[in-house]
Amino acid sequence: MNEPQSESKTSTKRNRRSGIEDRWYRRDGSKSTKYGIKSRWQARFVVHEGHEHMKVDADREDAQAFLDQNAADLVTEKFVGKAASTRTVGSESGEWMKHREHLKPKTVAGYHSLLDGLVQPTRKNVALTEVDYAGVSSWVTAMHQGTHAVATHDGQGRAMVARKLSASRVIQAHQVLKQVLDEAV
Repeated sequence: MNEPQSESKTSTKRNRRSGIEDRWYRRDGSKSTKYGIKSRWQARFVVHEGHEHMKVDADREDAQAFLDQNAADLVTEKFVGKAASTRTVGSESGEWMKHREHLKPKTVAGYHSLLDGLVQPTRKNVALTEVDYAGVSSWVTAMHQGTHAVATHDGQGRAMVARKLSASRVIQAHQVLKQVLDEAV
């Protein structure tokens, strides 16, 4: 039997697609109602979730470059929408920790130590879109050399001082940052 339309389909899902459209001329060559108003070329693409993104540009080549860059980002899974571009490593690490509270207290304390002492001092206000290989690599190098930023005090009120970290501790800090970023994706 057929289900009622209202129950089975709550919203329209758009297929993933992209393209450039001329806003001034229709397909038959006649002028549209938007002729001469603002920019001529409109680039559009639809992402995995069905959300449409678009940009209007005066130059067709610029619209095509916008479309090409975003298509490449979608294929390589580097595309980040506007809402996600405001998220920071600090906010995401807080969310990540909320999902770890069920673990053993010693494990949770270790994660807090890594986040509060090593990750947050340098990465807290960094937008997820700004995290790149070079930045993380220089952070890892700084931890090896003892030139990294640290929290002012540890959890027990003692003043913190940057010092060279063991390879194991550097790996742990890097792994925690990677887990936070993986979950954010």
